[in-house]
Amino acid sequence: MTSLLGTYRQSVNDQVAALGAADFLPRFWEHDASLWTDDPSVADFIRSFLGWTDVVDASLAQVADLKAFAEEVWADGTTDVVVCGMGGSSLCSLVFAQAVGAASRVRVHVLDSTDPGTVIALRSQLDLAKTLFVVASKSGTTVEPKAFEDYFWGEAQAALGARATSRFVAITDPGSQMERESQARGYRRIFLGIPEIGGRYSVLSVFGLVTAALMGIDVQAMLEAAGSLGPAAETGTADHEGVVLGASLGALAVAGRDKVTFFTSDRLSAFGLWAEQLIAESTGKLGKGVLPLAQEPYGPVEAYSSDRVFVVLADGTAGS
Repeated sequence: MTSLLGTYRQSVNDQVAALGAADFLPRFWEHDASLWTDDPSVADFIRSFLGWTDVVDASLAQVADLKAFAEEVWADGTTDVVVCGMGGSSLCSLVFAQAVGAASRVRVHVLDSTDPGTVIALRSQLDLAKTLFVVASKSGTTVEPKAFEDYFWGEAQAALGARATSRFVAITDPGSQMERESQARGYRRIFLGIPEIGGRYSVLSVFGLVTAALMGIDVQAMLEAAGSLGPAAETGTADHEGVVLGASLGALAVAGRDKVTFFTSDRLSAFGLWAEQLIAESTGKLGKGVLPLAQEPYGPVEAYSSDRVFVVLADGTAGS
């Protein structure tokens, strides 16, 4: 076993060294798509979705506005926030809501299921006059968030009349159908995302930060912590946590350990779901990838084969 671990460790070290020799980090921050492909059309596509690498500075410029908006919402007696989204545009809000729990300034409900019973059960819990609906869709045409939006818009209009507009916020990309319809309805706010950021990478853009601010999370501190891994940090490849993690997963996958299981504390279980989507939708290209598994029940050691990697994320609470 010791020999095997040493082999894996050497494979990871070799991969990190190879990335360093290829100037991976500076080229990555410069959006050099040749790191992944020699096909010009594929390279253009990759570059069009690397906006998340620059998001910290753009989002720091929005912190004051986000804080002011949150204080305005708290001041008007809002008790509940319903995030209407699907997949990447809502998973980050689910992570925040679960992690913060009772410390949140408002109760956050993340609706990403179209099951009628789930929607009706949520409706029965809400005082519409004290609920803010945050409808999130980058394209503005995703069917599920649109269905949630239309249902609750009708409910709010019936209960509140003209005041319904103050109960709705849209988060979408510029020029989307949702932006146009939200403007026509007179929604309270429309927050515009960055088109070059895919939904699952949008946690540090308004798609994640609006909910975070409403919950009372210190978004500036969160952004500054994320920025510590950015290009301004001037961190060498071998010392960059993100690079080492990626190199580890890649080297282990090449060695046959291509299934990653996340074991988390209860209040961090949503992080596993988010990480699952990040990995599943970002690898698997050209027949190569890593299969992530979240919320898998614990099993005895003998239940696992030799193709597994385990990631443990604990919050320090008892039993975690």
